[in-house]
Amino acid sequence: MNGLISILPPFFREEVLYFWDLLSERFGVDRVKLTGTPHITWNYAERYLLDDPQAFCRSLARSLRPLRCRTNGLGIFSGKRPVIYIAFMMDAELERFHRRIWEAIAPVAVTPNKRYHPERWIPHVTLAMEDLTLENIGPITAFLCAYKWKYAFKIESLSWVTRNRGENMTVEKTFGINTEEASH
Repeated sequence: MNGLISILPPFFREEVLYFWDLLSERFGVDRVKLTGTPHITWNYAERYLLDDPQAFCRSLARSLRPLRCRTNGLGIFSGKRPVIYIAFMMDAELERFHRRIWEAIAPVAVTPNKRYHPERWIPHVTLAMEDLTLENIGPITAFLCAYKWKYAFKIESLSWVTRNRGENMTVEKTFGINTEEASH
């Protein structure tokens, strides 16, 4: 699997990592760490028909402008494999940013994950996934509800990632948005 993500800015990334560790210590929930680093996902697919994915990502990043974002609380994706996440406040700028990425990458995406289609996408940062159960989701949610989940920050990079099921996500390369240089 491959994808396009934006790694969170340092202050927010550190905050999310703190909660990943706290959930691991208190509840034994740590599968989220397979995602490697706290981020927002723009698109994910089985693969992309690109000769040079990093060149594509670099070009796309150069064409974008930094994006102001805000979060506004917790959310839960229900189902057989629930996810607890920090919810983003959807606004026109965030929607346009995501749609621009989707329209650029969709023509070359093989079996794209439909959850990232602009009509279905729910922007979020994952706090817990894959090892949530009926027994622990209630206590974890109650614990997390004691905190405020309101952050304001800018998205200033775009990263190309790979991940095989059950393995850690690997950030292949990170590019600054609207710049000439790669960040990593």
